[in-house]
Amino acid sequence: NPNSTYGSEGVFLADGDANLVSDAGEHEIAIRDARTLRLKHVFYGHGDHLTRLALSPNSRYAVSSDYAGEVICWDLSAWQPMASFMSPDPAPEHALSRLAISSDGRHVFACGIGTDIHHWNGQSGEYRGTFGVEGRETYNLSLSPDSKLLACSGEYPVEVGFVR
Repeated sequence: NPNSTYGSEGVFLADGDANLVSDAGEHEIAIRDARTLRLKHVFYGHGDHLTRLALSPNSRYAVSSDYAGEVICWDLSAWQPMASFMSPDPAPEHALSRLAISSDGRHVFACGIGTDIHHWNGQSGEYRGTFGVEGRETYNLSLSPDSKLLACSGEYPVEVGFVR
């Protein structure tokens, strides 16, 4: 699933070249050739240990978070970051552990254990607001392939909403 999130395991890009994205250490993200594991590129930018990485449904963009609450949006085709911003609640116990980014990179959604779901513009870093799940844990955030719907699931029934 190219929209899946992960910690230390890898996810294949849906780019036809069998590229694999994984964390390259405690603070870096690596792109490797999946057949040879040859390193193609490393993204640097986080100052703390990574908590999560998610790919857009079309694998063009990625979003990552760390324990300090920093969120970085990456343009995988340009090999560079697009925007960087901080979680509204950067306390380690609220580390952002669920992420989703839209196919055009404009919408980033993130939440942690017991936190609201936050929404940013992934290209500018502008904070767009929050919506709550009433203190219940969210286990997954997932965008539809066209990035028009966001599904959330956790200690509550699955909820689906339109992305605006």
